[in-house]
Amino acid sequence: PDYISDTLHDWRPTPPMDALLDGTAEITLSPGVEVSGTVFGPEGSPIAGVVVRKTRDGRLRDYPIVWTDEVGRYRFRHVRPGRMSLAVQDREIAPKTQTFTVSAGMDPVDFDVQPSRTIRGRVVPAQAAGTRQAGPDRKAVAADPDAQRRYALQGIKLEMLMKRMTELEFRQYEAKAALDSLYMQTEAGTVGQSAEVRQMVESDAKLKRLHEEGISLLSEIENFRRKFGPEHTTVREMESRLDAVKRRINEAEQDVLNRAVETLKQARLTEYQQVTSKLLGVRDMYNEAPATAPR
Repeated sequence: PDYISDTLHDWRPTPPMDALLDGTAEITLSPGVEVSGTVFGPEGSPIAGVVVRKTRDGRLRDYPIVWTDEVGRYRFRHVRPGRMSLAVQDREIAPKTQTFTVSAGMDPVDFDVQPSRTIRGRVVPAQAAGTRQAGPDRKAVAADPDAQRRYALQGIKLEMLMKRMTELEFRQYEAKAALDSLYMQTEAGTVGQSAEVRQMVESDAKLKRLHEEGISLLSEIENFRRKFGPEHTTVREMESRLDAVKRRINEAEQDVLNRAVETLKQARLTEYQQVTSKLLGVRDMYNEAPATAPR
């Protein structure tokens, strides 16, 4: 907490894998700049308990998140110098964003906010199959009053969208971390020790048959050794067959391992992409809603 932290979209370059493995890697953390200010309401009075969060390109982004104190003041410690955007949110106020340059000795960044608005509308049947209609079709509504559906997007709905974004951002971070961990294990040659990969390898039908073949052959060899001795020609031939089976097992296991890793990578990548897509969709809903609200 006393230094600039890496974030989901602003990671520092990763040290070489060799340095990480032998313990010689070095990562230097730097203190940042404090960013603070006060959130004022429509009457000019400070507002307590308002969410202030980091954004990028005017759109809601990842952490950190802080809340204003009892005198409406917020504070971000150790922020990275450079361009930064902040947004204020609460069910009773309209969201507002400011973009500025973070530098040592900067002035407070205050917010003057207005009350939240309500977006109202009506959803009616489309005029024809496969088409969509932006505005109300009064004739269709008159003909089928039961088809009318009214909606209202209020401040509390905006808060629900914000909560959903927070949940998805957590999931996006976890999915990205899991994907990166898998790539790091692959580079370090330890991915085969992963429980998920081992389970996929051990459940492979072809590999199971080869193992069963090897176990059966080993049992036969033991029986022939007891009957004819270890130097018997048949025993030698069977041992050669067993060596061939072992080689096939090693080759098949490596092949299955590679396929298992690729399958797991694709699954984790797909999960990350799906979560990211959902997150972007919710962000768009939130970012577009205030712009269409009546002023």
